[in-house]
Amino acid sequence: MKLGNESKQAIESLALDKGVTVESMYEALVSAFRSAYMRIPGAAEEARVTLNPDSGEVLIYAQELDNEGNVIEEWKVELDEDEFGRIAAQSFKQMMTTKIRDAKRATVLDAYIGREGELITGIVTQFDPRFNQT
Repeated sequence: MKLGNESKQAIESLALDKGVTVESMYEALVSAFRSAYMRIPGAAEEARVTLNPDSGEVLIYAQELDNEGNVIEEWKVELDEDEFGRIAAQSFKQMMTTKIRDAKRATVLDAYIGREGELITGIVTQFDPRFNQT
């Protein structure tokens, strides 16, 4: 499978729009492709996905593991986008959404992690009583 130039531009645009790094978007894509592959009927019990950001090539390696979790055998899986069904596509979308949300949270946390003990002023735009710690 290969990501085209339009896909790469969309990833960069989405990263800019969401305020996350392009690298975190590619990591989300890798997780999403792995999750989608695992939902395909007849998929191997374990898989590893690699993505080359420069060429856009996505490689899926199916793995057979022993009882201790060591890789016994690994082989390359040739898949086309059409082979991902509805459930795999939903799994892909859900994993992308989760990983992007996690990356946004990590970005915000990184901005404030070194400011413990400082007084920060701001405007509360939303309040959720479920997360009130007092």
